[in-house]
Amino acid sequence: MKKNRFFEFLKSPNGIFLIIVYLLTLATVAASLICVATDFSAPAVYVVYAAAAITLSYSVYTLVRMGKKMKKKISSVADKYSFTKKFVHDYGFRSSAFAFVSFVVNAAYAVFEAIMGIVFRSVWYGALSGYHFALGALRFAVLRGARKADEGDEEKKIGIYRACGFALIGLSVAMIPAVTQMVLSEKNTEVSSGIMIYATAAYTFYRVILAVSNIFKAKRFNDPAVQALRNIGFVDAMTSLVPLQVALIGTFSEGEGMPLMNAATGGTACLMTIGIGIGMSIVANTRLRRLKEEKQNAGRKSKQI
Repeated sequence: MKKNRFFEFLKSPNGIFLIIVYLLTLATVAASLICVATDFSAPAVYVVYAAAAITLSYSVYTLVRMGKKMKKKISSVADKYSFTKKFVHDYGFRSSAFAFVSFVVNAAYAVFEAIMGIVFRSVWYGALSGYHFALGALRFAVLRGARKADEGDEEKKIGIYRACGFALIGLSVAMIPAVTQMVLSEKNTEVSSGIMIYATAAYTFYRVILAVSNIFKAKRFNDPAVQALRNIGFVDAMTSLVPLQVALIGTFSEGEGMPLMNAATGGTACLMTIGIGIGMSIVANTRLRRLKEEKQNAGRKSKQI
């Protein structure tokens, strides 16, 4: 009976217990990262790693289990205010809000890369900084264009989508010389190691997973501007894998096969971006042609009447 009660309690824990668990999770995960960064190798390290794995797994379980309940409570509170109600229930508005946040983060990351390019005298990080500034400007342009377009002005929104596709093609082509320089140069491995690389890796993969998930959500939401913003996010996430790989290989590898791997990853990122841009332009042209045909057919019918 006591065992059953204990397991039932673990399935549906109360608030105080959860606070303790989450604090322990933060503490053990932080301790694990510190141990990795400092190369601490005492036997107690394995206890810390095990505790971090257990508490993190249980924390994820509780968050998933409580997700639906929390969503209902948040939704009921959000419905009381116009802004939060729109944010929770309007996917297009929520996408625009997150895109603005991404624009700010993008700008900050571009400044960081520019500083790294100056400190390490690296053309590669300078090019990445320019690339992320351009992506940020593209996000801003899509947001501004979508805001100016009327809600029913489908033709203008599709035009924004097509222009975004052309811009992605241009950006990717402009990145090819930078990727070539990165492959041939040996200076680009001079980056920070340790805890910063682990944090960057975790953040990059989070962005990739989120970007892929958002692309499928955006497809269900038939708004060209929202789909354009999600494609920009996906391209941003794919591109972020390239400098991460350069940093990881430069830190943990002796350099064997590095140019080939960097060329493969950088080339794939550029080709995928070009493919997305071409696909966006083709889809946009097809949808614009259909709109024109529908308008022409509607005009003919009105004349007949």
